[in-house]
Amino acid sequence: ASYSSSSVRRLGIASSGLESAKAALRRLARGDGPAAEAALYAMAIQAGPEASAFEVTELFRRFPKGAAASRLHWQLGWKLWAAGDPAGAGIEWEKALDGAPEGLERARLLFWLSQSSRKKGDELFAKRWEEKLVSQEPLSLYAWRVFPLGGPALGAIRRSNWQRGQDPLESWGFVTYARLKLEASGKGEGLARASWLAAWSGDFAGSVRLAERAKHSLPKALTLSSEFLSLLFPKAYAPEVREAAARFGVDPLLVWAVMRQESAFDPAAVSSAGALGLMQLMPATGQDEARRLGMEKADPWEPRTNILLGTAHLARHLGSFETVEEALAAYNAGSGSVRKWGKRTGAIDEWVEEIPFPETNEYVRKVLGNHAVYRALEGGNGGAGQAGKEAGK
Repeated sequence: ASYSSSSVRRLGIASSGLESAKAALRRLARGDGPAAEAALYAMAIQAGPEASAFEVTELFRRFPKGAAASRLHWQLGWKLWAAGDPAGAGIEWEKALDGAPEGLERARLLFWLSQSSRKKGDELFAKRWEEKLVSQEPLSLYAWRVFPLGGPALGAIRRSNWQRGQDPLESWGFVTYARLKLEASGKGEGLARASWLAAWSGDFAGSVRLAERAKHSLPKALTLSSEFLSLLFPKAYAPEVREAAARFGVDPLLVWAVMRQESAFDPAAVSSAGALGLMQLMPATGQDEARRLGMEKADPWEPRTNILLGTAHLARHLGSFETVEEALAAYNAGSGSVRKWGKRTGAIDEWVEEIPFPETNEYVRKVLGNHAVYRALEGGNGGAGQAGKEAGK
């Protein structure tokens, strides 16, 4: 049988109580490919501190530069960090870099490698790790921790002519056809312009999708300009977001950061768990918030309503917990889950790393990164290039 990584993860969870699931993992581990790698990782994780040398050694021997080995090195390093051994943690995290995929996980390793070096008193190496971090993953939460105002390359280049199309179709008023033509070109410049047109017409989900495509075809410096970042991080449904944020006393930039991660601004989004709309509310949660607000009818597919209910729900968590990080975890996993993890005693950045639910762990870190980008666009010249600004003309 063929197993996806998610199927193997579910087997790993089930194996804590079902012998049949454990047997299935053992069979998969004897095979080859991603399923075997994922099975070995699940077996090692389920065994916890008592993981057998076989499970760990086999994973590192057979898949030394795989993503699973990277995750296990990260976790071993984190245990050493928590035990007060930054040198040992750094050794594990350097090994983890070999298999770490680009993006959030690589950024995390580079950040904590800088912290382990600093903890050992090696400021030179700490700075080197930070330089790699901001060079390789400049928009990650971790880069913003090092450079709260943005790294050196951020916003260094300005590019405003994506706001001005050259195609006659636009001047004739055939904006939809112009966008389709630009999209079909597959070229970075065309895709960026198509993204502007999508935002102009109110299709923010399409705008983000096109900007993500354009990002891979444009010079990196251009993708870090405020103009391009406003395509990736649009202030979608601005009147509705600002109205709801003001009503409940929530930072509107945080609402956009949550919305981007929840639905990528798609009002018709439906999750595998049944969460609905822009703010991805479960039907029962939406009904509860509507009842609290005295709303007899609340259509979760209507953007203004979904944003209102989602912001109310976010505000409730912000009022219940001491930090934004804990409130975001509660928005994703439920307040009951967050309280079960116990009262936070250490630094908040360490608490985030120790969130036990993988999905919530990643969710909180991504939303915090989104929020940092929105703050930078709000505080710098980002507003001058805000996607969709033409719509107000």
